Amino acid sequence: MSRNIAAGIFLITIGIVLIIQRTVGINLWNYIWPFSLIVVGIGIHYKFFHDKNDSNILVIGGILLTYGLLFLFNNITNGAYNSKTNFVYFLGIGIGFIESFIFGDNNKNLIPAIIFISISIYFLLKQVFPQIYSIRIRDYLIPGFLIIFGVYILFKNRRQ
Repeated sequence: MSRNIAAGIFLITIGIVLIIQRTVGINLWNYIWPFSLIVVGIGIHYKFFHDKNDSNILVIGGILLTYGLLFLFNNITNGAYNSKTNFVYFLGIGIGFIESFIFGDNNKNLIPAIIFISISIYFLLKQVFPQIYSIRIRDYLIPGFLIIFGVYILFKNRRQ
């Protein structure tokens, strides 16, 4: 019975949105689908914190929530900052992994979190300070990642 109620409410909502869209002339779909990503992301977080399930579900929840906010921002601003927010794609994945690491018991998610957040910070800094990145920074990326990974391995052994 509850499936019928949910399906009925869903169809009624779509019908109302289509009528409003055709009457007012505003494309509501541009705002509804990012909200649906946000709602699903919040729902995944709620389910994890309420039921304490597998923490890997937070990776998907963090990604959906971050991307939903990004797409909503891009739609509200009519894409004016679309080329300046590309770093958020890597940040969303990093946020998902860091949430899983912090709130869960999976220590393996720290390395992907560091990698994706570092890539995101790199692209953000490249946009904010283009004069610094006119030097060949890519020549220093692999050695930098090797140093960071080496430091991680050293401290990982101390914890155990």
